[in-house]
Amino acid sequence: MDLRSAAELAVSLSREAGDFAVAEQDVARIEAKGTGSDLVTHVDREAERRIVAALRERYPDHAVLGEEEGEQGAGPGARYGWLIDPLDGTNNYVIGLDVYGVCLTLCEGKRPLVAVVHDSPRRRTYWAIAGAGAWLSTDGAAPRRLGVGAAEPLHRTTVAFTQGYAVGHDDTRRNQVFDALERGTKRVLRSWAPSSDWGLLATGRLGALIAYRNEIWDLIGGALIAQEAGAEMLTDLSGELVVVGRSETVRELDELLRISEDHGDPRGASTPSDPSPFTLIPHEDRLAQNELAFAVLDAHPASPGHALIIPVRQIETWLDATPAEQRAALELVDLVTAQIDDAHAPDGYNIGFNAGASAGQTVFHAHLHVIPRYSGDVEAPAGGVRHAVIGRGYC
Repeated sequence: MDLRSAAELAVSLSREAGDFAVAEQDVARIEAKGTGSDLVTHVDREAERRIVAALRERYPDHAVLGEEEGEQGAGPGARYGWLIDPLDGTNNYVIGLDVYGVCLTLCEGKRPLVAVVHDSPRRRTYWAIAGAGAWLSTDGAAPRRLGVGAAEPLHRTTVAFTQGYAVGHDDTRRNQVFDALERGTKRVLRSWAPSSDWGLLATGRLGALIAYRNEIWDLIGGALIAQEAGAEMLTDLSGELVVVGRSETVRELDELLRISEDHGDPRGASTPSDPSPFTLIPHEDRLAQNELAFAVLDAHPASPGHALIIPVRQIETWLDATPAEQRAALELVDLVTAQIDDAHAPDGYNIGFNAGASAGQTVFHAHLHVIPRYSGDVEAPAGGVRHAVIGRGYC
């Protein structure tokens, strides 16, 4: 794989998409996106269509994951894949605020190899190739190498905060993080366009970017650019909170936000590019949640209403959970069973977990099963879990 050629193509496509967005801004056709507050325009869709067409022509064996149209190209089993956000900052775009851009990332499996972030209104293109540094070209001029610069004390440092659109106003952890940042730093920038924030970080104008439950297409590539410019990245074990910035700033933010204290040694942390299948479930599909656990419907239910309660931290089995995580998961049992009662009116429940492959565990991210039972669903229910799992009515 010629990464330099891939980077040159991505730079060209991002500039074309950016120029198209600038030209269409005054006539953009706007629609609501999903059930939340997000928006989409014809520019998002058309820019993505053009980028995907060019990538598929050059790299027909590559997968493509676009923000607007999802999986395209060769499919998720391909060795190489592209992440596309064709118009990052759509809400800014539609109100005439010129803070928006394009994000393109090439990955091998889950590892980012090439990243491009284009500031469309100012025609600034930031890009990086893994192991080859980060670069900036303005209006197509000769590129210059980027560096994040030296850190200042946190009280004199401006940081950026970004969050995914699925994050609600009552998200406890989001509010705790944001409140701590406002109290502990000079200023918190909220541009609602990570493409702008990554450029500011990679050129040394920001001390760090803090991302909470962000979408992968405007996170993974930007983080690569920042790291190639000398930044460090710290991710909590849930993969939901990511801090990227100058080394000393990241250390101070770790102390301020208690990332290592609350979530373990960051050297063993999961990264946003290595999630368990459960963390890919949209947050709007959760039945209930608290700070340490969440509940969803089982994708392959044993009975109507079958639900899972999952620790946020990606631990292998229930036996690896801390007492606090186990309590948090058990606190959700009443909330989940109340919902199942209303929807399905079961006659009983089996509630438990599988620990290890020999016990039937197939997804190695700990989870509790909440399985509704109905009179007559088996001929002889005596023995409960022992009967259902082992096939006997005795110990």
